[in-house]
Amino acid sequence: MLKLKTLYIRNIAEELLAKRKPVTIFILLCAALFAVLGVRQGSVAHTLSEEQQQEIAEYQDKIKEYDEALADIAAGQKEVEKQVAELQEYVDNSIYMQIDPQNVQVVSTQYGLQTGGNVGNIYNSFITFINDGGMKESLPEESRDLKVEYWRDIINPYQSGNVFTITVIHHDAAQAQEIMDIVKQRIQDHVPQVKNVQGDFNLIDMGTSTYVKSDVNIVNGQNGHRNNLKNYVNNRADFHTKLISTQTNKENFIEKNEPETLEASAPGKLTTIIKYVILGIIFGIALPCAAIALRYILSDRLRSSKDLKDSSLNVLGTYGEQKKHQPELERTLMDIQALAGEAQVPSVYLNALSDDDLSKNVSDTYAKALTEAGLPAEAGTGAGEHAAELKKMIASKSCILVAQAGKTTYQQLEQQLELCARFKVAVLGCVVIE
Repeated sequence: MLKLKTLYIRNIAEELLAKRKPVTIFILLCAALFAVLGVRQGSVAHTLSEEQQQEIAEYQDKIKEYDEALADIAAGQKEVEKQVAELQEYVDNSIYMQIDPQNVQVVSTQYGLQTGGNVGNIYNSFITFINDGGMKESLPEESRDLKVEYWRDIINPYQSGNVFTITVIHHDAAQAQEIMDIVKQRIQDHVPQVKNVQGDFNLIDMGTSTYVKSDVNIVNGQNGHRNNLKNYVNNRADFHTKLISTQTNKENFIEKNEPETLEASAPGKLTTIIKYVILGIIFGIALPCAAIALRYILSDRLRSSKDLKDSSLNVLGTYGEQKKHQPELERTLMDIQALAGEAQVPSVYLNALSDDDLSKNVSDTYAKALTEAGLPAEAGTGAGEHAAELKKMIASKSCILVAQAGKTTYQQLEQQLELCARFKVAVLGCVVIE
């Protein structure tokens, strides 16, 4: 079991809501206790004149302005440092930036298509796969020098009528050909998944050609990246100069203008009490939150989809708090349809392991999308406790577990896997709500 320290705010909020009465009482007690401390602290005598108080207030306002300016400069400096580091790494290591625009090594492959379906939809499936899908998967150890993380800039798939062309540009002809061989193999491996969604077709390899060309667009692209890097470096220098100048101005201001009566100043009694009450409320909220968080961290609850990375349970996708599916729902449906086809099952049962609205909504969304895509699916919860739900799952002969990070326990997962094994129900994988 992996022990990743991931925690979701919604879980803490739900726990606080469930125990709102004792938590509210605790917060009120903390506020009262801190109020007593505030009364004692606020009882300190104040001997400053009105002019002295005004002098101190103006001084503190000016110091606040300097601090806010320094904070803004530091934030900008941090952002530009990140930009410089990322772009410098790209300029130094990317394949695209190492290409000689006057000696571009090109490998081009063309495919033809025989189908009664929509040619554009089929080719778009492959283009999406190349640009944003499985083509980004890591390479075996012997091919690591091909730098798959930079392929997006050098692989260009496009459609012209019934012809699908893929080009690879590189500074090294041998590596360009090796990359093209991998691309073609991954295209062929992806054909069954596209057929499951788009219908039957024949993808015909029309041949591969290699040649050398000059390309002014590469010159412009490389110069654009270098100019951006130069601008980022100049911005970094400007922020550094501003930071030193502002710090110096603040120090000079303090040296020349710090009031002699500053140490004798203190906030008013009522203000002090209010501040202490607020601190008490914050403390009263923070302590229960910390206790709940610690309990979650030390429990056997699933913390994220990464916890299942090394397990035998296939993570088909995730649903985040920003109401986004990762990968996109349509892409996950393709995997599910392929797995269902391999298992030769008539339908899929979405088994939500948490009995709450979020888990039910996610299960219903997947079930509806699968049904609309041509694979019958049904959502439910409590297959281990309710006979009716268990019968539905058995009839489907396959299921997808819908787990929720922060709620679902490893014991629940194990129990569901054992239940499926007992009734010979194929577990296609898991969807994790994060």
